[in-house]
Amino acid sequence: MELDELKKSWNVLNERLEKNNPINEESVDKLIREHKELADYSKAKLLRNGRRTLIIGLLLMVILITSFFIQQNHNVSFVIVYFITFLFLGCLWDSYTYYYLRNTNIEKMPVKTVVKRITRCHQYLICEYYVSAIFFLSCIIIQAYTSDLIHKTWQQQVMFIVLWLLGGCIAFWIIKKAFHNKIINIKKNLADLQDIK
Repeated sequence: MELDELKKSWNVLNERLEKNNPINEESVDKLIREHKELADYSKAKLLRNGRRTLIIGLLLMVILITSFFIQQNHNVSFVIVYFITFLFLGCLWDSYTYYYLRNTNIEKMPVKTVVKRITRCHQYLICEYYVSAIFFLSCIIIQAYTSDLIHKTWQQQVMFIVLWLLGGCIAFWIIKKAFHNKIINIKKNLADLQDIK
């Protein structure tokens, strides 16, 4: 008797679950498609920002190269050559990461491969943060040396430091907003995609 009741309640529960199946394949496919589209959208924005930085870097190199040939002061010439070298290496690095990210096809590659490639891009970006910080500090030191900051008044020294700190904060905020947040969005969407699959 109890066995028949248990079978009956089991059948009722089974019918209810079949009617109210919360996960159907269409909704899962839609969810996967949405996460891929979001990751692709963030990747496209990241590539667009990468192109902009390459163009700005190349324009700055052209400006610095022309000013190098115009300049007669040897101290300033050394600074210009330093900036040109750093910009050239930065443009090489940015172009490498740009093409690496561009060749990451979110739609066609397996999710594991895409996650590895995006993680590598994130590591490249972290390296770029450190190199940018070193470049920024070296720019401060070079400008302090060439402008003879030690012999300036304390107000001029404070203004020098405040302006450089403000410029550094703005630069790192732009980098974070333009690049770091996009990579984090891609990684989040890919992690969700891995969880779904």
